[in-house]
Amino acid sequence: MTDLPVSITKYAERQIYRAFSAFEGQRNIAVSGFLKELNIDKIIKQHKHVKFSDEAIIKALIFMTLKGIKFPSQLAYHLSRKANKQDAINLGFDHKSPNQRTFSYYTKHVMDAETNLIIDYITRRIEEITGKFGIIFDVEVHKKFKKTKNVKTEFNRKKAMLPELCKFVKKYFYPFIKFKIRNNAVFDAKDHLDLLLQTAIENQFLENMSNTFRFKFDLGKENRKFPKADDSFYHIKKLDIEALQIIFTDVFNEIYDRAKKANVFKERRFDVAIDFHDWMFYGDINAKMVVGGEYKQGSSYRYQFATIDIIEPGVRFTLLALPIGRDDLHDQDRIVKKLLDFTKGKIHIKRVFADREFFTINIANLLEEYGLKYIIPGTKNPIIKERCRIMPTPHTERNFRLGDKKFAEFNLCYVKGKEKVEEKVKERTRMVEKIVTTAFATNIDMNENEGIFAKNIAAIYRYRSAIESNYRVKKGTFRAKTTSKRYRVRLFYFLYSVALYNIWILLNIIISQSIYGKIAEKPILTSKMFADFLFEAIAPT
Repeated sequence: MTDLPVSITKYAERQIYRAFSAFEGQRNIAVSGFLKELNIDKIIKQHKHVKFSDEAIIKALIFMTLKGIKFPSQLAYHLSRKANKQDAINLGFDHKSPNQRTFSYYTKHVMDAETNLIIDYITRRIEEITGKFGIIFDVEVHKKFKKTKNVKTEFNRKKAMLPELCKFVKKYFYPFIKFKIRNNAVFDAKDHLDLLLQTAIENQFLENMSNTFRFKFDLGKENRKFPKADDSFYHIKKLDIEALQIIFTDVFNEIYDRAKKANVFKERRFDVAIDFHDWMFYGDINAKMVVGGEYKQGSSYRYQFATIDIIEPGVRFTLLALPIGRDDLHDQDRIVKKLLDFTKGKIHIKRVFADREFFTINIANLLEEYGLKYIIPGTKNPIIKERCRIMPTPHTERNFRLGDKKFAEFNLCYVKGKEKVEEKVKERTRMVEKIVTTAFATNIDMNENEGIFAKNIAAIYRYRSAIESNYRVKKGTFRAKTTSKRYRVRLFYFLYSVALYNIWILLNIIISQSIYGKIAEKPILTSKMFADFLFEAIAPT
């Protein structure tokens, strides 16, 4: 609610929508460009003794809030810079922009209470409308700092940046997830997304989190309401599989664009890993999208997702995640092609690592067609599995040919190593570590002798273990728990965890570049620390 007259709020509302209509069909809008189209002169009091126009100064103060600028001194500095001259012109400062003293004097001695309310109202309504329609403003959180080795200073800088970065998450994550909610609904999309975000980062059940927050509200500890879990589930279930994929691909594209602006992908080639991820299923095995597989964790059935990840330290983004159904397991070529096509449109690929489930003649030939170097364990193939029993280790068979009419040719590297396998012990199944021979198929050129080359390929393949740690972070820090058998709920939760994980990687890049001037190989903002700050930013006290 606001204490402003209805005539003023209605006028402001009309002008805000009219300004947005000038950018119809555009997702990314410059804040100053939008404010240039916003006409508020009829509701702003004019003061002749002020050097700059009242409308320009008011727009500058709105600009300050929307851009996340904290102080008038920072606002004055931003507008005075040559690189931001267009912002100053758009706001109405044609020749010279105000200094800090002008802004401070205006807010303390010229601006009255009603004008202050108008600024707050217009700013709030703009933020609400951008969130509703998925509009993205050009807010930058990447700030330059002098490099330092002072541990205390680095910690304080990380701490100071985190609240702003958490606001950044909501501004650039929420607008993409569009629930179909009527205008007269008690809870809007933001309310549901706040609840879902907290449920994910607390690794909790939606029902528990909803009941906890609603109980706190009933005690009067926070002047806000939270939706019931059933209401949030209802809106998730209305999104079909294709819509969910589009939503979260758009989220990644926004993250990618911001990482690209930070020169993360400039003139670099990256190792990537392709893998299947299982979410075990305990229910009707004929349910949609349930697939069969090896018995583990008390079930032979699961929901499955295919992903492709960068496995380079510091930039371990999950580039794409795809839902897998029964038919997809018999059409792995299409899955791999879709993953590679998306990835090649984003980055330059150095090498492809894949799990043994992806080893087929077709996929080996597909990677050759794409001109990509690869390493894939081939021991799932019965012919190669038999050769592992008789070949010496370490050893490499050059130009090994698999298949007759339809064949693939590659180097086959045999090495011994430890591997955990399931074994029944006294009617119980447990994981036992054994020494086994593994054969790696690769089209990487061999320059060393057969034994050294085989060892090197096995050592390089260990880089792929990064994808397992990535998955543990997504599951343990960013994925909500659920007993729901609905596939749309499971898919939403999985893709939501991937999105949060990617945002965490992006924020680490932003912070490390701001503090050190480069991308740190290890996360300087732990996933738990990130999750805790997000929780505190939204949760009721």
